[in-house]
Amino acid sequence: MSQHLAFAQLVAQGPLSTIRVPTQKPGRGEIQIEMRAVGMNPGERMFLDSTWLEASRYPWIPGSDLAGVVSEIGDGVTKFKKGDRVVSMQMAASKVLGNRVGGLQKYAIAFASLTALIPTGVSFEEAATVSITATTSLAAFHALSLPWPTNSGRRELDEQVLVWGGGSGVGMTSIAFLRLAGYKNIITTAAIKREAELKSIGATVVIDHRDETVVEKLTDALHGNTLSKAIDAVTKEGTTESIAQVMKNGGKIARVSPLNPVTKGNEGIEMLGIDCTMFHDARQHPEYRALGEDVVWPFIQDLLDQGYPFQRQLVIDCSGPYGLKRIEEAFQILRTESTDGRKIIIKL
Repeated sequence: MSQHLAFAQLVAQGPLSTIRVPTQKPGRGEIQIEMRAVGMNPGERMFLDSTWLEASRYPWIPGSDLAGVVSEIGDGVTKFKKGDRVVSMQMAASKVLGNRVGGLQKYAIAFASLTALIPTGVSFEEAATVSITATTSLAAFHALSLPWPTNSGRRELDEQVLVWGGGSGVGMTSIAFLRLAGYKNIITTAAIKREAELKSIGATVVIDHRDETVVEKLTDALHGNTLSKAIDAVTKEGTTESIAQVMKNGGKIARVSPLNPVTKGNEGIEMLGIDCTMFHDARQHPEYRALGEDVVWPFIQDLLDQGYPFQRQLVIDCSGPYGLKRIEEAFQILRTESTDGRKIIIKL
């Protein structure tokens, strides 16, 4: 079997190394992607720095936001052909799928049903920002029982919704999706320098998250109305608790990182963890297979075709002889959270 280059972690909490791995052929319903760009997410950093993965999962190849060119077609695949530019999300941490799907390698395997074509005029780097942010936002919609975002038949909804962390990728996407769903009163927190940008995609009120009176200002922004639904798009220390203080009469908070504990909260508030893997790892979440294949990814394809609100990118070119060093630098930037709202994209 032929082999190709990959960037992998050999042991838990160890550094990344350059290794060679077998080049897998796509199975039925799968495609092989020659990788061009990989979006980096906080989840990858958490797995790199933790002992969450079982010992049998090493060497582990990170990277779940995939963008590249179709290089091989599996049996039964009709919607793609060799040479197509595509974007996909495959859970690199899946113990079921293994290293076939990790993006930081020359060739990765993806489910064709969980893949979309990249339109002309959209770069690989832009496309690599889409998968996890879009599906995480849609998982929040699912958790909160919000109406599905759509470009057609939209009706105006007066209910106020809060997105904490509007400047993050999930935050920006959630704001855009809320507006598509018809919400016209979208409150968000972010660095105030992002106000014009966030209002351009649907936010109606932007409050500085660093303001010591942020809870009071959020409460004032409700104009006496009740807040019952919120998305915590960053889930850092104190963010969920601050949202809970604004919810006077109980409600639901969808949290992007349910592993971070909530130390306190108002009685009657339901904390909901967002699991974007529900739409992708159908072998572990078979109950959501149809939703992912028949609803989520066709919706993402429509968004790409109609003009997706791409998150700003911090592109790090790792295609040259210093690729490993540059990838390590990328993860260090991710650890320090010094991206100014941009998504780190590894160019391969």
